[in-house]
Amino acid sequence: YSARTIANDGDEFGNNVGARVTFTAASEEQAIDIVGDPTGLAVGDKVRFGAHIKTKLQSGARPKQVSINLLPTQDGTLYQLAVSAMGANYSASNPVLELPYDTDEVLMTPWFTVTGSLTAILGRVWLVSIGAGVVDVEIGRPTMEVIKA
Repeated sequence: YSARTIANDGDEFGNNVGARVTFTAASEEQAIDIVGDPTGLAVGDKVRFGAHIKTKLQSGARPKQVSINLLPTQDGTLYQLAVSAMGANYSASNPVLELPYDTDEVLMTPWFTVTGSLTAILGRVWLVSIGAGVVDVEIGRPTMEVIKA
């Protein structure tokens, strides 16, 4: 993919981040990371990621899944929380289908409670293909929300 600037969409939060993703086959995955700063997070704090995610089909097939994950590294272990997702999951037993529309959604991860030493944290926007296609992805207002203990 190639990064580019997306014009301000009329809100007060500045320009969004965007990329053009080209899939060549089914079940390809593309991840776009939103890196957070664990500085100041302590045991008992709760944290989650969210973003306004837009996809626009340019050619071919839309993705079968658009989701956002939360990946904290705590006490040397990388965790991956359940995703807030639209579309079919990865399993081969699920029907093969593409999203029927371009997405324009705010997605939020589940809350993660800090219980140890947090050395890294990031949100990850995932797209999974159903087949060949070109999709523009726009990530607006990515945020890391924190509730202090």
